[in-house]
Amino acid sequence: MLKSTLMFPVCSKGPYVSGMERPTPRPTATRTLAPQGHPPGIYASKFHWPLAARIAERIGNGESLRAICRMDASMPTEKTVWNWRKAHPDFDELMEIAQAFARARSLAAQEARDEARRVAKAEVRQARGFRPFPTWPNGYSEDLADAICERIAVNEPLTHICRDPAMPCVGTVYNWLRRYLAFVAQYRRAKSFGRELLVDRARDMMGAEIGLRRGRKMLRAIDREIARLSPKRYG
Repeated sequence: MLKSTLMFPVCSKGPYVSGMERPTPRPTATRTLAPQGHPPGIYASKFHWPLAARIAERIGNGESLRAICRMDASMPTEKTVWNWRKAHPDFDELMEIAQAFARARSLAAQEARDEARRVAKAEVRQARGFRPFPTWPNGYSEDLADAICERIAVNEPLTHICRDPAMPCVGTVYNWLRRYLAFVAQYRRAKSFGRELLVDRARDMMGAEIGLRRGRKMLRAIDREIARLSPKRYG
């Protein structure tokens, strides 16, 4: 007795039965050096300026990117926003401005809270009959900030700079970074110049006639120093 066997034509996504909808063929790649457009389907970027402007506005109002992307279902993921910043320089610049504005508001609010706390303590001490706290100047000056940033630009560590008797301590410099936005921008520019100086030094080493083993060791040390000086961003 012979057994009947059903034969189905096989396609890329399984057997095809008469009456069923044929599967959509996959696009074929073509070897070419011509510039290609955006890939179709889920890989196409969904960036549009109204949504990007709304994200930057909420960042400027003090919200974190994690809270925006995780608490609001209409927003993209954090990874998508970072990809947008890499692909669109205008959006990246807008986000930088929004973050700077949020930082300025945060510093102003912190200064107002500190001042209110100092006033409250002074009132309590005055009500109890104590003498008021003496007010000490913080010692900040533009000349001193310029001197610190000039030494940072040549990759001198901040701890070494602060060991100089003419310089403030490390905690004072960090307090200045929290309080003065102009000093923050100047400090970051000095750090960026230090990274470029290390890159130039690495290029000079590659052109110099030194031993291969010694050159690799020195380049690894410079690479670690550049990574340490590079700004970090966290989601």
